[in-house]
Amino acid sequence: MAAHSLIVPLEITDVHRMRLKWASRYSQQDLAQVVNEAPGLSQWMPRTGEYLIAGRWRHRDEVVVILEVTTGPNTVRLINHLAEAAAAQGKRLIVMHEQHERRSPLFYAEARMSLLEQILVYEAVIFSLPQMVARLRFERVTGDDPFVMGELLELDHQAFSWLWWNSEDEFSEYLRDPRVDIYLGRDQ
Repeated sequence: MAAHSLIVPLEITDVHRMRLKWASRYSQQDLAQVVNEAPGLSQWMPRTGEYLIAGRWRHRDEVVVILEVTTGPNTVRLINHLAEAAAAQGKRLIVMHEQHERRSPLFYAEARMSLLEQILVYEAVIFSLPQMVARLRFERVTGDDPFVMGELLELDHQAFSWLWWNSEDEFSEYLRDPRVDIYLGRDQ
């Protein structure tokens, strides 16, 4: 294989050499953090500059998400290299969402990827709550009590399918966000 087509894992020491696409959502500092948190997953071609940025899906070690990939003649090869690296690390699934860009069905077929779920985003608008007798007592989750975190994870895993399970790391990140509060509802 010619040196110009060599695909290698992106290392922290290579990040400063990367030329991110002009519409990239990542700075070199962001990219370094992704590479540090998910070593061996992001791939690139040093001679052509084509790349694929991959990380953990929702702080889950067993699921990989393609965060960004360049569009070029080697895009599918980059995905194939990611698949090999992910399998070698024991990952169970690779996902790619179309939150920031759309690709044709032909692209996904060539990359041997299929639609897993179609995500519909809704936002509930509640103008007023009906008056009723409270049957639940709400307890704020702080993350300090491992028993409460265990209950929260158990409830989360009962409520959602495997792909959408939150991890303890994901809940910890939510709890660090000043805009987020988490409550457990308990019977009175």
